[in-house]
Amino acid sequence: MSIEDSTIPTATDPGSAPPVKDQDPTPVRQEIHIPFITFCKIFAAILIAAATYRLWPLLLLVFLAILLAVTLNSMVLWWMTKGIKRRGSVAIVLFTVFGIFLLGGALFLPTVIEQVGTFSEHLPDLRDHLLAQLTPGTQIHQGLTQSCKHGAMPQRPLPARVWLQNWLKKAPSPTPTLAS
Repeated sequence: MSIEDSTIPTATDPGSAPPVKDQDPTPVRQEIHIPFITFCKIFAAILIAAATYRLWPLLLLVFLAILLAVTLNSMVLWWMTKGIKRRGSVAIVLFTVFGIFLLGGALFLPTVIEQVGTFSEHLPDLRDHLLAQLTPGTQIHQGLTQSCKHGAMPQRPLPARVWLQNWLKKAPSPTPTLAS
């Protein structure tokens, strides 16, 4: 069988094109039925999304509390298998966790205070370097210059250590005094 013998319909064949219907200029109106329950579901989904958005900090806190409780409960159960009552096991786990946090704070807090102090000492130099990098006359340059002039950023801030000492001196006494 050769190619000429085969009957492949082409676009020029009169039998291959579908019959053309008369073009009606009036548009066809089509109705779509959406059940009321669909609107209720969409409204409920939007309401759940809005509630989740508004309550996200609380939900995150609850999730972390559950995660912490489940994790620490396994340690409490381990102590209970060693023959210690639940109250004693909870006390041991709590003191251990608080001890770890206190130890971590004692190790890292001096370094953080030192770095904050160094940053506060170099802040005016950083501000001057930033102003030098910005094109004078631009809105951000003018805004930063104005905020520095109006006291939003002091020219030479106190080191963090000195600021903390001054703040602690101004803090109210923990014991109330009675006026006679």
